[in-house]
Amino acid sequence: MKLTEYIKGLQDLLEEHGDLDCYYAIDDEGNSYQKVNYNGELRYLLPEEKDDYSVEHLYGEDEFDYLKEEDDYDDEDIANLIKVCLIN
Repeated sequence: MKLTEYIKGLQDLLEEHGDLDCYYAIDDEGNSYQKVNYNGELRYLLPEEKDDYSVEHLYGEDEFDYLKEEDDYDDEDIANLIKVCLIN
């Protein structure tokens, strides 16, 4: 799902039902729910994981040095990381 589609759905809920409290499901089966605690943030995804339903890790910019040191990433590899929005 793209960010614009996600925001549109939230805007529709807001218009129809007012300023609701927000919760999220801890898994795709809805086994438990928790309150949303923070806004979305920019993270980075490995290109080889872009079509995966679930991923092991999303990287912050503060982890780029780690990728370079531990996983032998170079500046080109870092530039090829995919920007994504992480939501709670």
